[in-house]
Amino acid sequence: MSKLKKGPMLQYINQIALESTISKLDLYLHRIFLSRIMTDNGRKANPNAKINTILSPNPKDKPNINITFRDGKTMDFDASTMKINELLRPVEKHIRKLREQEDIG
Repeated sequence: MSKLKKGPMLQYINQIALESTISKLDLYLHRIFLSRIMTDNGRKANPNAKINTILSPNPKDKPNINITFRDGKTMDFDASTMKINELLRPVEKHIRKLREQEDIG
């Protein structure tokens, strides 16, 4: 079994859409999420990745994170009920799958 190369996560992501209220907790979660995804190496590997942020003044709106991967798969998360590691786990799992396909192909 070959060793998988470790590369930036943003390399495998086409678009991230963040919908948030102006709550400090929502903004903190989104900021931490982006800091894990958007590293300097990631931006160099995929400079065309789109990051869209929508701030809602209505505090009843739920924060949402929507990710579109380069294979077309989308993941939609209700960020009000999740912790950062719970958000990153399925994202990292799908990226590992994309890396394996890249290594095989």
